[in-house]
Amino acid sequence: MIKILTFLGTMRYQENNIHIDDFCMFHRIFPVALTKYYLKSVSKKSLKLIFFLTHEAKTHDNWLKYTRPDLERIKVNYDIVGITADMEPIELVKKMLDVVKEGDEVILDTTHSFRNIPITASIISLYLREVKNAKVRILYGWYDRELNATKAFDMTNIVEMADWLYAARLFREYGYSKPLGELVKNRNISLYKNKDIQEKPKKLGSLQDALRDLSDALRLGSIKSIRKSVRKLLRLLEDPKGLAMKDLEKFTPELYPLIPSMVEKYKKLDTEKESIELDEKELEAERELLKFYLDTEDLGMALRLAREYIVNVTLYKQGQRSEVLNRKIRESVIFPEENLIREARNHVAHFGFNKDELPSSKKTREHLRGLLERSLDELFETHQKVNINSVKAVFSPLGTSKGALFTVLKHFNPDVLVVITSKQAAENVDEIIEKANFKGKHYVVLVNDPFTGVDEIDKVTEEIRKYLEDNNVKDIVVNLTGGTSLLGYIAELVKEKIRYGRRITTVLAVDRRPYEEQKENPYIVGEILELPRE
Repeated sequence: MIKILTFLGTMRYQENNIHIDDFCMFHRIFPVALTKYYLKSVSKKSLKLIFFLTHEAKTHDNWLKYTRPDLERIKVNYDIVGITADMEPIELVKKMLDVVKEGDEVILDTTHSFRNIPITASIISLYLREVKNAKVRILYGWYDRELNATKAFDMTNIVEMADWLYAARLFREYGYSKPLGELVKNRNISLYKNKDIQEKPKKLGSLQDALRDLSDALRLGSIKSIRKSVRKLLRLLEDPKGLAMKDLEKFTPELYPLIPSMVEKYKKLDTEKESIELDEKELEAERELLKFYLDTEDLGMALRLAREYIVNVTLYKQGQRSEVLNRKIRESVIFPEENLIREARNHVAHFGFNKDELPSSKKTREHLRGLLERSLDELFETHQKVNINSVKAVFSPLGTSKGALFTVLKHFNPDVLVVITSKQAAENVDEIIEKANFKGKHYVVLVNDPFTGVDEIDKVTEEIRKYLEDNNVKDIVVNLTGGTSLLGYIAELVKEKIRYGRRITTVLAVDRRPYEEQKENPYIVGEILELPRE
């Protein structure tokens, strides 16, 4: 339904020619002429007027003599809503919301309203659209005393300017492009459909695509996509020929003044490259991106980026710039408080469908802010301290053959030995340790059924993970030689479970001697075959 929300005052209105588009009527009350104008194209059943009147206005001739009789004569629906002259704008909004239904088309006529109503009309319109999904048009009848005529001005574009301002701010501050992209798209379509406009925009479609691509990249958290889409947007807006900016100035004047602040914001995320090259410019752009996610309260994205930023700082300082995309090397970087970031990140990455506990938002936010406050040198210095204090371990399955574990111990001489084995084979551990002259700590994890005990896997892997965690083990050699197939499978599971924040080397122990000779004398140091990281 079309609803005209309108007002009357108590001042004397002069009879005059009221012009609304190509319609003209001689009358003193603008809402009456507006009603006649709409009845040209819609039925009386689909039109209703709501007058917002003070007590004084309801008892004044403007209503009793010049308005109500005309409305009753043409038999149009109308209602009166009581208001006061000193009513707060939000109270007026509430009264309007009460009379507007979902999906109504609203004509907000401010011609005979209080002086403050035209100022707040755009706010009223935004509320009606947001709460009631109403299509709103704002009209104001301007009276020319010399001509004794009133001309209707459509002020809806004021609300549209607010839409552009809000949409641009949403993209600039939060990276959400949908509202702005829709405005650009609709403006572009309307310009191409208008046959009276000869000159058409050439870059508005490209701008919509660039906005969407960058927004998608920021929300997905893909650094490669972010690099590419930031470059795409900035190239478009900073093109030396200025084609996009000329289009914006001519065809979207509401957006044009807002572009410089958007460019300034996203230039901070730009490295001037579409690919990832690990240098100080890349690290600064990542730092700004982390700040962007924290400023927009997107802790999930901030957590995902934080460890990658730390890893990149370490690789850069260690001169491993070419390894920036090497997954195994990235996973092995050790950093303090890694568990906080890792567990929180894993929690949000799986939407909470795991056993990791999510640290408090306050603690997480403070920790991430702390990363931003430290320089590259300070971050790397902390990394080095952790490496100095870290513990090296050998983790190995053990069967009835003793030589493989002996060879691994002699080659690596770790601080800690963790063995997974059966009760029977565990009897050989002390002998192997003695023969290898191993002086570190050792820990034996028993599997009751080393052949088919799949029901023991979760308990055993968690026991091993916890032991390594409690003993600050950051450098681990995983030996895959020895034991049953099930023990080897468990070793692989443990490796997968502990891989983040630890340097993991996977090896095989090789003894080229005949089996009988190995059995007779297992304590001969064999070869170590280090398996590739990927």
